[in-house]
Amino acid sequence: MNCKIVGYEFKTLEVKLSPGEDFYGEAGSMVYMEDGIERSLDVVKVKKSFARSFSGESIFIVHYKNNSFCEKKLLLSSGLLGLHPIKLTKGSPILLRCGGYVASTSKVDIGLRIQGFSLKAGMSFQRVEGDATIFVETVGTPVELDLKAGERIEADENHIIGLSGFEQNSIASKWQIRNLFHGEGISTNFIEGPGKVIISPSPLPNAKDPVQKYWGCLFTILIYAAIFGFAIIFS
Repeated sequence: MNCKIVGYEFKTLEVKLSPGEDFYGEAGSMVYMEDGIERSLDVVKVKKSFARSFSGESIFIVHYKNNSFCEKKLLLSSGLLGLHPIKLTKGSPILLRCGGYVASTSKVDIGLRIQGFSLKAGMSFQRVEGDATIFVETVGTPVELDLKAGERIEADENHIIGLSGFEQNSIASKWQIRNLFHGEGISTNFIEGPGKVIISPSPLPNAKDPVQKYWGCLFTILIYAAIFGFAIIFS
């Protein structure tokens, strides 16, 4: 498998799959794929589908497989300006901003972790775990900060791409009215090391309007509620 981020103003992910190789992507991320690659919906269990919906993802992951006898190409896009690769190892999950996951070289588990509440995207994260290289949304070349024990930063939540290696109580949201005059909004995130912070140099557009981004999730929940309701009534 050969994965390469291509493009200048708008980045796309070019994936070359050898015969028999697999790749996984978020629903709606495909730009095109060559003949010989077959795709199928990876069905998510009901319990996990709720977590994926609340974390800003579709309840489906698309499974791509090269069933031909020669190398085939697949092109994916994030919908934003850029993509950033992150290598994951089993047992070392990463927290991503909601909706940040785009694709991965193998299947990963995506859940929800809530740290608190704010009027923006807030302290709700995707918890992504697995043994794979994942590709996440960004605007511009990300900045990676390795915080040592005791080191602390204050960050605008619209710039945070991912967090790894932090303890549960190392991440906090603080409300300050004066932040409104600084232009960051009513809350910012305080992050204390040790751990790694991945930051986008420009604000991530989808983080500014979580209601618009998650309306599909609410519709999905209503569908499930209706199904379970009928099941209880007629059981």
